[in-house]
Amino acid sequence: MLLVHIRWMIVQDLPQVLAIESEVFEDDAWDGEEFKRWLKQRCVIGLVAEHDGEVVGYCVYEMTGNTTGGKTKARVVVNFVVAPEWQRNGVGRQIISKLVERYTGPVIFEVSEYDLSMHLFLRAVGFRAKRVVRDYFESGSDAYIFTSRKSKASA
Repeated sequence: MLLVHIRWMIVQDLPQVLAIESEVFEDDAWDGEEFKRWLKQRCVIGLVAEHDGEVVGYCVYEMTGNTTGGKTKARVVVNFVVAPEWQRNGVGRQIISKLVERYTGPVIFEVSEYDLSMHLFLRAVGFRAKRVVRDYFESGSDAYIFTSRKSKASA
């Protein structure tokens, strides 16, 4: 397993993040403005996984619920990527572990019905598909809502 350092995303990370984003998502990739738009929101956090100074993966998530009182109901992951050359090295598992361990409440992923590799990965790291939302994405595809089985409170 490749050990990575997971830290908050900063604007200086964007060139590396955008390179990974465009490699993985091609036509559906977020651009720099989309990342900035998300990360400027009060309850949105970006994390990067770094190895030897190189960003090898990242995650953007939104905290929902009463965040001012210190109790976040859930973290909804809106973007999660590991660079293709670093996949299957434990990077994604380490990002997920940080998300699940850091807060109480579930971690939620909304995954396209066509993203089988993400479905399999999430199941392998302890997530369960709870429901399907029809026509969720702009493309018209359905979303499977995956939720973490354990949270800090229930561990």
